[in-house]
Amino acid sequence: METENNFDIVQLFNVRLCYYLTRISRTCCLIRKHKENLHVCGDFSFPVQLKYWLKYLQNCVKCEDSFMPTFAAENPKTILEYSCISRTQVAEGETVCDGVEWVMKNIIENSKFWSLVVSKCSLQLDRVQIHLDRKLTFKCVLQRILSQKCMYGQFPAKHQRFVITSDNLQCDRDKWDLSEQRVDLLRTTIINLLEAMGYEHGDTRKSYEEEPTIFLHLSTKSSKILPGYKQILCGVVINSRHHSKESTVTAQEYLRQRCRNIKKMAMYKYGDIIQSELQKEDFLIHLGDAAVRIDLLHVKPSHTVCLRLDTEIDGSRETGSRGATFILYNCARIATILRQFEEKVQLGYYPHLISYEEVDFSLLSKDEEWDLLFLYLLSYPSVLQNSVQNVEHGKLSPHLVCSFIMAMCSCFSVYYRRVHILTDSRTHLLPVMFARLYLLRGIQQVLHNALNLLGILPVVHM
Repeated sequence: METENNFDIVQLFNVRLCYYLTRISRTCCLIRKHKENLHVCGDFSFPVQLKYWLKYLQNCVKCEDSFMPTFAAENPKTILEYSCISRTQVAEGETVCDGVEWVMKNIIENSKFWSLVVSKCSLQLDRVQIHLDRKLTFKCVLQRILSQKCMYGQFPAKHQRFVITSDNLQCDRDKWDLSEQRVDLLRTTIINLLEAMGYEHGDTRKSYEEEPTIFLHLSTKSSKILPGYKQILCGVVINSRHHSKESTVTAQEYLRQRCRNIKKMAMYKYGDIIQSELQKEDFLIHLGDAAVRIDLLHVKPSHTVCLRLDTEIDGSRETGSRGATFILYNCARIATILRQFEEKVQLGYYPHLISYEEVDFSLLSKDEEWDLLFLYLLSYPSVLQNSVQNVEHGKLSPHLVCSFIMAMCSCFSVYYRRVHILTDSRTHLLPVMFARLYLLRGIQQVLHNALNLLGILPVVHM
């Protein structure tokens, strides 16, 4: 298997598969990564009919100033036939029909040297479904996460700089309105994302006329900006009551309001479990600050943020598994499970956690376990890349990180309710528990990394 560090292995798999099928080494939008029904539909798929690939092939050939082979005599109808005919390794006497099966078998064989290993290929209707080798994928992805730790998801230096400015904000932060607060949060989050993607943060006071630099300006108004700058339009915060910009409630007042209502909602939903922590003012402010960040960052930057700004809020933003309290509560859940395991090791109830190399990841057979790994842990670098992929045009999507965190926590919450992770200490139960503990470590690391990009500190108690 390929072991390139600091690279999106989903993208790398896409490139390898595309090259195998077409002899063109680049990402291909026709290769689809699935998001649901993975057990039935596979993890990836691509259309088999050659007509869908012809435009892609022609565009690639044009961009690379090369030529596309023609097979008029063979007249291939599918990308599998095309791939078979274009290869000289086909044994003499094999027919195009035989070649279809040959190509699918060789995808499996060749993938043993790719970033992700394929265990099964099948032709269903007009698509080829690809199932990954789950055991090897668990091992590969968790090894990357646990070895790279806080660096997981980050990309190598691009040797390109960015400079970001924003509308002038008031010097006294206590007087900021919510729209000013949103501009500031977007600015710091964009800086974190671009640095994670390998861009260097430049000094606004210096000139970079002769060096490759992206100039960005955050503004709530569509107005003229300095030459060379790309404007990132930042939607204002509006009051849901009168649907106009909120200018009377300051950011600090909203923070205090969120703290009061988070406490009320959390006491109702989680009861005595978090009562002791909620009595601590610093902890409550931390929850409130996280809630404000999620409130202001979870929608597309150019869209307005509509908030309920009544004196008393019933905490409805926190329901439906979408609020900051829910995110941090699941963060604390993971920390608690890992801490309880270590405590029971010290008491002699459990043996020490076995080494990573000894873990049997084939025991992670639950659908939720594969969803957590494939849809979230494996996909985390792709989420970061997608959030900044159009930066040169002044378009960024930090809200994708919020959506990712919320969805991952929702998936983990379902898993937590259905699976008892810390089992009895009977010998036959330990191997699956050890595998699940390594999965939890991976989830915890990715969750911490993502929260850090938003400026939210993880919690270990609730």
